[in-house]
Amino acid sequence: ASKDLSASATGTVGTSATSSALGRGSSTSHFAAVVAELEEVDREVQKFKADASQKQFRLDTKKSLNVKIGQVSATMKSIHECTLGLLSMLDQKLEGAEAARRRFLEHAMAERLADEAEVGIASQPRSAWPKARVATRIFAKYPDIWRRFQAFVFRACPYVVPEFAGSSAGRQGRAPGQRPEEPYTQFAERMVAYQRLWLAVCVVQGDHAVVWQWLARTLNAAEAAPISAPLLFATLEMAGADAQAR
Repeated sequence: ASKDLSASATGTVGTSATSSALGRGSSTSHFAAVVAELEEVDREVQKFKADASQKQFRLDTKKSLNVKIGQVSATMKSIHECTLGLLSMLDQKLEGAEAARRRFLEHAMAERLADEAEVGIASQPRSAWPKARVATRIFAKYPDIWRRFQAFVFRACPYVVPEFAGSSAGRQGRAPGQRPEEPYTQFAERMVAYQRLWLAVCVVQGDHAVVWQWLARTLNAAEAAPISAPLLFATLEMAGADAQAR
């Protein structure tokens, strides 16, 4: 029988040292740096998307990513098969690939993995674990995809740092990360989904320092922001036990 892994992070991938080598940071400056990198890549990717001769490559890549990531479920068999499938696809498409194709593929993979927060995790929080287990194995082999993933997550949810500037109860206008006309409840649920995905990746990578740093900064903030309450609950639910155990 396949083992259900949906509610457990048992079996970390790598160590904190490995995570640091891949370029994890928990500071605003680190995230600002990876977002700046992503913005530069965004511009190059837009040029690639405008190239009609690359249309079939783009379509095939997107289809493969959607199918393979969509097949990830909470069993060891599914995690293993989907991980091998994605790594095999990356190896084949990146071998000898020109720089523009490489950038597009790394960008598309990172974006699709980050999108899982809204595609699946928002409605099925437990699915963060199997998705994180697949993602961390990809990040371990392809560090640039890891950096793009960090940037996508932070750009969508600045509270993973955490950074609560502009999110106070008495603010004027939308909170950071909130979309135009997006109801606050929907916004909060979306931020929680990104937080769940981010923490699942951190825990599976064995980097519990990120969890403790997030808790320390949030709980010691001079003023609590409304969004911090659901994020705190999600953090304790997702990573509290693992962080305490270490």
